[in-house]
Amino acid sequence: FGNVRAGSIDQGLLKYEDKPQFKSFIYKVDDPNSITTGWASMIQESDGGSLWVTTGSPNQYSGVNHIDLKTGTVKPFRFRDLKPVLTGVVSMWKNETGNINIQAGLVEGDQYLRKFFSFSKSPLELKLVTGEYPDSIYVSNHLKDSQGTEWLSSFVGLYRREKGGKDLDQPFGRPGEDKNLRKGY
Repeated sequence: FGNVRAGSIDQGLLKYEDKPQFKSFIYKVDDPNSITTGWASMIQESDGGSLWVTTGSPNQYSGVNHIDLKTGTVKPFRFRDLKPVLTGVVSMWKNETGNINIQAGLVEGDQYLRKFFSFSKSPLELKLVTGEYPDSIYVSNHLKDSQGTEWLSSFVGLYRREKGGKDLDQPFGRPGEDKNLRKGY
């Protein structure tokens, strides 16, 4: 087999190669280019041999990290440094352009909101995604099947968008129902 990557609670992102050796990316308080603090909770490989890794913990130093696997360099995006300031990431996937989409929580005034964002590859920056996904759903998993249909598992049912389509439909569940779908395969 090739490489396997796993997120851990106290050792950050671990990489197992087909040899008995792990490469660990951990948070270092004195290194601004180390992975953000917290449990490495979501891992997404992107085009060009890099990884996007989210970390989560109840502090302002968690975030989203871009790791160049060829050079071993880490570009951390701490939630507190992003505009808008995010509180956490609930889902992450690679979109058709090769950028990374996330659904993240944020606070505006006294309201907690979920919004969709995209991290672009070049330059590395966060952009708000509007009109593509309803902010009212909590996406727990994203999947694209062999026909190119996009599937979103959510707490209120299953959503899909046909390849080349613009609209999402909901073949399972109805607004207001609790279907709590966690994963699609």
